[in-house]
Amino acid sequence: MKHIGRRLGPTALVISLASSLGCQHSRSLAQPTPFSLPSPDAARSPALTGQQAAEVWVAIGRSLEQQGQRGRAMDAYRQALAYDDNRADVYARLAIRHDLQGEFQQSAELYRKALERSPDDSRVYSDLGYSLYLQGRWSDAERILRRALELRPDDLRARNNLGLVLASDDRIDEAVAEFRRGGCTPSDAYANVAFVLIVNGQWEEAREHYELALRIDPTSQPARTGLRKLNALIAKATEAGPLSVAQAASQPSQNATSTPGLSGLSSYSVNPAPLDRLGWRTR
Repeated sequence: MKHIGRRLGPTALVISLASSLGCQHSRSLAQPTPFSLPSPDAARSPALTGQQAAEVWVAIGRSLEQQGQRGRAMDAYRQALAYDDNRADVYARLAIRHDLQGEFQQSAELYRKALERSPDDSRVYSDLGYSLYLQGRWSDAERILRRALELRPDDLRARNNLGLVLASDDRIDEAVAEFRRGGCTPSDAYANVAFVLIVNGQWEEAREHYELALRIDPTSQPARTGLRKLNALIAKATEAGPLSVAQAASQPSQNATSTPGLSGLSSYSVNPAPLDRLGWRTR
């Protein structure tokens, strides 16, 4: 297996390359459902029960997320929990926001609280699995994502998240199979594998998988976009020299578009605790 550059953490490349992921369900983290913005005054109405007030604050948070006001959205979600501490979905939304900022210790605690309140929620397990993937904890991520699929075998997002994990672990055939089960076309499945290979620094192999995707479907936009970005990345790194490979990888091209829910990611380093010390319920 030939590496052109050193292996990079997922977030170093995900902003500039996320749009080259092949199928719609490969957006890793759950997206907020669009809502029109209610008035905060409505949430403070004495006529509302605590659960009703929490629901208003959740709606406010979703609307703010849709508008890109992430800090205010997190404040709204915290207000919701002040009215109803049993909202597992709100803890999960807060965890996702911390994931997108590379704040994995904070997100781990929030996922734990979400699972305490809803221990059989496949969506929380799927998001937690992707969080672990971002940290390079592939064995833990696989275990959690398989738990998500035990709970809900038709969870396409969990299938695609598992595909990312398996591809990261060089289990390419298994990864392609999971992407296909997750709704990807054959071409899109190989484009997704190529994305992971880029993140891992396996740029020549990534090119081969993009070319394979294009042989299967010459019109594949994800494969064409991904190959174009990969070629630009290699050219930039070659021109700048080997010491600038990481810098080239971390700078999105001017024409790059990002997948919703991933645009807030930045590079990070972590020293994760073992999974069993965090107390996840995997059975």
